[in-house]
Amino acid sequence: LQEQVGYPGLKEHKERHDEFRKAVDELHEMLVEEEGPSDRFTKAVQDNVAEWFYRHIKGYDSSVASFIHLKKQQG
Repeated sequence: LQEQVGYPGLKEHKERHDEFRKAVDELHEMLVEEEGPSDRFTKAVQDNVAEWFYRHIKGYDSSVASFIHLKKQQG
């Protein structure tokens, strides 16, 4: 969708998704190393995943929606 509408922040948006994938991979490694969900793992999920989703949706995804809305208004 971002490519279709010519969203100027596409590269940066993809980079944020790549960072998230890396964080998830690291969490998976932690889960395996600790042989299950420890308190440390649970906190890391909250700090990394939950916070990422909140910041990403509120920031990046909202800016995409705003861009699309403005573009539609401009015709």
